[in-house]
Amino acid sequence: MARTDTNVDIDIISKNNYPILLIDNFYNKKELKEIWIDLDKFNLDNYKDVWQSNLNDINRATDKKNNPLAKNSRIYLDKLYPDNLRNTSFILKNYSKIMSKEILDIYKEIQPCNRNIYDVNVDYTMISYYKNNEEYKYHSDRATMTALWWTYKEPKGFTGGDLSFKDNDIKINCKNNRLIMFPSFYLHASSKVKLKNKKDNLSSKYTIYHFFCLNQNTIHQTLLN
Repeated sequence: MARTDTNVDIDIISKNNYPILLIDNFYNKKELKEIWIDLDKFNLDNYKDVWQSNLNDINRATDKKNNPLAKNSRIYLDKLYPDNLRNTSFILKNYSKIMSKEILDIYKEIQPCNRNIYDVNVDYTMISYYKNNEEYKYHSDRATMTALWWTYKEPKGFTGGDLSFKDNDIKINCKNNRLIMFPSFYLHASSKVKLKNKKDNLSSKYTIYHFFCLNQNTIHQTLLN
């Protein structure tokens, strides 16, 4: 990762038990400004039609009775930006920083199950926005690696929205410009968001998720050639 800012802070949480890579101040000022151009454009008041809030959305994790575990609004960016237009999204343009060699080398060495991170060949990106009292209960993701990044307008207009991991009993506080990376099978949950001003629809937490996967068809084809 290009160190254009000296404030980047990299840490490994719970080193000996379901370790998690945590990076504070991940994006520099220029990158943050660009990403917020996208977020302001897509805010709930301007672009209501692109937000997916249907609780029956098949991409939401469910419990054993098929009840949705998530109550939040979402945008699936890959549906809005086909391959030839990805560079027109500031979010999709800047997130490649996550897959830099510097970051992946650190992630790879955290534990044995991370060793195949350089083999991922498919990724999906989702913007999630949590309104008052919305949460995401314990679930795992259908991917190889999950990277999530938090941002919100300052001063912080809510409490909660923290990330808890069930397997190692770790809670990570919601902090602006904080990136968290972990194997997708980890059970994790986002606590309820409580808005300080319930009438302010735009002061809550944005989470940008990146799900990195192994496309087995591609791998099999490579092995056969």
